[in-house]
Amino acid sequence: RSPVDPNPPSVYKYGLRELARANDLLLGTAFTYSEYNMDQPLKEVLKRDFDAVTFGNEMKHDGIVQADGSLRFQTADTMVGWLKDCDAQLFGHTLGWHSQQQTDYLDKMIREAPDAATAASRIRELHKSWVDAMIDHFDAYGWDVVNEVLMDNGEWRSTANTPAGRHIFVWGNYYPGGTKEFVDAAFRSAQEALKRNGKQAILYINDYNLEGGWAKAKLEALCSYAESNPDVTGVGSQMHISSDMNRDDFVNMLKRMVKTGKIDRDRKSVV
Repeated sequence: RSPVDPNPPSVYKYGLRELARANDLLLGTAFTYSEYNMDQPLKEVLKRDFDAVTFGNEMKHDGIVQADGSLRFQTADTMVGWLKDCDAQLFGHTLGWHSQQQTDYLDKMIREAPDAATAASRIRELHKSWVDAMIDHFDAYGWDVVNEVLMDNGEWRSTANTPAGRHIFVWGNYYPGGTKEFVDAAFRSAQEALKRNGKQAILYINDYNLEGGWAKAKLEALCSYAESNPDVTGVGSQMHISSDMNRDDFVNMLKRMVKTGKIDRDRKSVV
């Protein structure tokens, strides 16, 4: 059960949601299907304190795409229904990641291709169709278009620096220009899908360790890329923070991200 009291004493005049709205913030959280389905106090806390939700795994590639290539939206759709009941918005995670891909299907498509060029073309088409299907199906106020595409030294992720394994799939391996071309294509596809559906959403490049002093190269690479690509409209940090983190590193990260101009100045979000 949740450690948070779903019915706080009356001494708490305002909930987190009211405080966030008063400061023009969109305050979000994350949960999985099993957490919400089994935890009634969690439901009450969500309704009381949060305006937005990121699903844990249910919108990732292997959470939607089945081994035969079909798409199964039922679990995520159920969770979207819960959000409506809580008057909360959906943040889409994720349209492009190397982990938790449906490799049973993707590897099959590669094996059955007559040659490497056809296999690469097929993979590029499959990623575009995945982006199209997700943006068509879900109404999200923002999307992690790509997630964890950079290494701590600022290099693009590749099969050379990423260990292989079940449901690990580096999409950039199938683009002539590598991961950068994959990222370019992912954002272009997302913008086109939004326009085709008459939708609007913030499109993020998201990564972790950006707040760490040891990964300044990653922060600079992410921000520089965002500044160079007009299709990128948001920059995101996973911020695996702790009480003993270096405050200056954290502040410097925020300043550099703000400098990109890729933030929502009308309504800032904390998810």
